[in-house]
Amino acid sequence: MNVKYRSEKNKIELEIKTLLNNKTHAEDTISRIRKEQVNLSFNQAQIEKLKNNIITYSTNIENLKDRLLAIEKGDLNEELDETYKKNKAHMNKLIEASFRKKNEEKKQDVTNAKKSKDFFESQRSDNRQNKADEREYDRSLRFFRKQCSYIKPYMLSKLANMPSNKGWRDVNGLMWAYGDLPDDGSNVVTMFSKDRDTLYIHEYDYNSNVLKVFKKEGQNRKEMVSRTPIKRMLIR
Repeated sequence: MNVKYRSEKNKIELEIKTLLNNKTHAEDTISRIRKEQVNLSFNQAQIEKLKNNIITYSTNIENLKDRLLAIEKGDLNEELDETYKKNKAHMNKLIEASFRKKNEEKKQDVTNAKKSKDFFESQRSDNRQNKADEREYDRSLRFFRKQCSYIKPYMLSKLANMPSNKGWRDVNGLMWAYGDLPDDGSNVVTMFSKDRDTLYIHEYDYNSNVLKVFKKEGQNRKEMVSRTPIKRMLIR
């Protein structure tokens, strides 16, 4: 099976597994609530809510199973090929934009260096700098492409529906990818990162100049792990 089809298949199977766990958890919660003899009216309302959730989980599971079957039959080849092309084009744009920015910054650095030296020293410096720039450019481009390869198709899909003050970053903070939609005006930059099964949420709140870091494991609620003062800066 083609890599892009296998990737979609793995993503769907993971979603089904999550929904099955949610469904089992809801069923177990209903069983526990039924044994309680207090707040009966409240408990009944909770049970009805959980039953509705179970119906939703079951419906979504069946829809995902149908999609899996369609992938196996090849019915979604055209759709998946188109999605793959869009994601690849988006990644290429990220690489090109980063390259242009770095190249412009390096050119400006060289220009400023020339103004502070005489002609002879400038020539010698330029020759050394150009060689260093070429090595740095090659190293940076290789590094950037490697980092971009870690951006999964599902991340690119999510970025397409995120505002530009939200996005994904790697755990070490070396690679940042922002949403395609306009800034939502909240004055808060929110970046998501994942380390195995732990989701980290980095909120740069420029209303109060504080960086809040949360972590979320599985279906558990997110919890704050740090709160650090930050300096005001321009939001992308």
